[in-house]
Amino acid sequence: MIKTLKLHSFIGVCLLFSALNVNAQEWMSNLKVAQRLAAVQNKMILMVWEEETFYDYPVIVVNRNNQSIIVNNLFSEPELNKSLWEYFVPVVVSEYVYDDLYESIKNKRSDIYLDKLSDPSLKVMDINGNIVNVKMGYDNDFNLSRIIEDYAFTTEFLAQELKNYAQSKTFYTSYFLASKYLDFSMYSKPRVRSNLINLAKIYMNEAADLLAAEPDDKKPELQQRLELLELEVDLIEGQTGTVLRKLKRLDKNIVHESNETYQAFLYFTAHKMRNDHEKAEVWRPLVSLVNIKKAQNILKINSN
Repeated sequence: MIKTLKLHSFIGVCLLFSALNVNAQEWMSNLKVAQRLAAVQNKMILMVWEEETFYDYPVIVVNRNNQSIIVNNLFSEPELNKSLWEYFVPVVVSEYVYDDLYESIKNKRSDIYLDKLSDPSLKVMDINGNIVNVKMGYDNDFNLSRIIEDYAFTTEFLAQELKNYAQSKTFYTSYFLASKYLDFSMYSKPRVRSNLINLAKIYMNEAADLLAAEPDDKKPELQQRLELLELEVDLIEGQTGTVLRKLKRLDKNIVHESNETYQAFLYFTAHKMRNDHEKAEVWRPLVSLVNIKKAQNILKINSN
C-alpha cells in the first residue's frame, strides 16, 4: 500500500559522482500540470517556491554509513534531481501563484499550515495541492532522506477517491476521500500518521461546507455520517472516552438507518480498545467484515 523505498540505492545515486553524463529531468514549473501528472503516476508532488532556487538550497541526505551529510545545492546536482523523479513529481512554483493559493485557504487552514505554505521548505502535496508534511520539525524540513522515507507514497490505494474528487467536488467525494485517507493513515509510520489525519480533516471540512448543496431531506443523515467519521479520528488517536461519550449523546437522538452499521463499528472498536469484550460482542453482528478488519488495525496501532 505504501511504497517501499530503496533508500540505499537512492543515496548511492545521490552521492556517487561519476564521469557519466546524467541527463536529469528538470523540475516542472506548472503546479496544475504537475498535479495531473502525479494523478497519472500515483505519486505525491514535491514543491518548492521559485525564489528559493535562485540561491544555494542545502539539503541533508544520509549516506550508506548512516551519516547525515549536507548537499550544498539541491538544484545543482543532476543525479539527485534525477532520483527524485522516481519518488515524486517535483515542481518549482512561481511566486505570483502564492496570493491565489493563500486567498483560497486563509480561512480554512491552521496557522501552522499557512506558515508551511509560506516558508522555504520542501512541501509534499497530494494531487489536489494540499500539503501533507505540515509538521516535520525544523531539523527535518530540509532532510531529503527523511522526506523520501516518510512521504514517497504510491497513491494507488487512494486513486479512485482522488479521481472522483478531482472530477467533481461534492459532499460525497470529499467525505469518501477523507475516509480513505484515514484508512491510509493506519498503514503509515507513526510519525507520519498525524499529518495524514490532518489531511483527512481538510477533506472533512470541505464535506461540511459542501453539505449545503445536498437536498434538505438528506442533510441530517449526511451531517450525522460526517460526525461519525470524526469519531473514527478519535478512535485512531486512542480517545475511547470521547468516542463513547459522544455516541451516548447520539443515542438520545435519531440514528439514521444508513448510519447504524457505522455506529456499531465505533461502539465495537471503542469497547474492544477498553478490553470490554462483553459489550463489544453486543455490536459485532452489525459490523461488516471490512470494518472488523479496520477495528483490528485501530487496535494494533494503539497497542504499539
